Amino acid sequence: MKHNLGKMIKLFIALSFTLLAAEDFSYDFHLDKQDPYLKEAVILTLDLKQSNHDIVLMFNFDLQKSDDYFFQRLDTKETDTHHNTQIHYIYLIYPLKSGEIKLSFDLIKKVTTDDSVAYSFSGDRDNVKGLVTTDTQITLPPLSLSVKNLPVNTALVGNFSLTHSFTKHEAKAYEPIPFQVKIEGSGYPPLLDTLLPTDLNITVFKETPIVHSTHSKQGTKSSVMYPMALSSDNSFTLNPITIKAFDPKTVKSYELTVPCLLYTSPSPRDS
Repeated sequence: MKHNLGKMIKLFIALSFTLLAAEDFSYDFHLDKQDPYLKEAVILTLDLKQSNHDIVLMFNFDLQKSDDYFFQRLDTKETDTHHNTQIHYIYLIYPLKSGEIKLSFDLIKKVTTDDSVAYSFSGDRDNVKGLVTTDTQITLPPLSLSVKNLPVNTALVGNFSLTHSFTKHEAKAYEPIPFQVKIEGSGYPPLLDTLLPTDLNITVFKETPIVHSTHSKQGTKSSVMYPMALSSDNSFTLNPITIKAFDPKTVKSYELTVPCLLYTSPSPRDS
């Protein structure tokens, strides 16, 4: 009986600690959508608010890395009044896998005292002492996303436009002809593994795409330049290049096209 009573007391103490730990702060997640399309932007916000005002409380928070999604922290706003810490996080997330995926989190609660804070900042600014904290790993429940498939053969997700430049339509044999394609707009960054067919009977010189992207609550704005050059000893025709895209906002598919390009190899007499 005494043995069982001892177990019950230990269990009560353990439960009490868990409840007290949970009561130190509250949290609130919000997703602007829970059923996005693959590679459609999702905005996640998290608010952490201190509820136990007898301690000095800090947090380390981030999403866990995963092959199922890409994320970018957009903003962190912290209100750190005396014993009343409040933090507002904003994240941009792109699901990279269709079906049910889980967003998982890393949160560390850091507890210290006023004396420890005062001690850590004593002395001059070149001699700041380490802040002593008691750290606790907090397990937050994962959030689910039901990610919808894209139409078949979709290569780009968002609202994009395409421009191209083919500097000349006649050149000497084996002379490189500069050719570039630029894709820009809003959505998941328009990075493609290849633009040209792999069975071309010409030489293609490729350079690394030039990428400019900015992230915000409205999603991602990108400009991607694909510089390359084409070379051949004979005349050739580059058939139209068609890139299938999908805009989640309008729920419509559309196509970006590079028109047919003609290259004429000059006759020996002209060269």
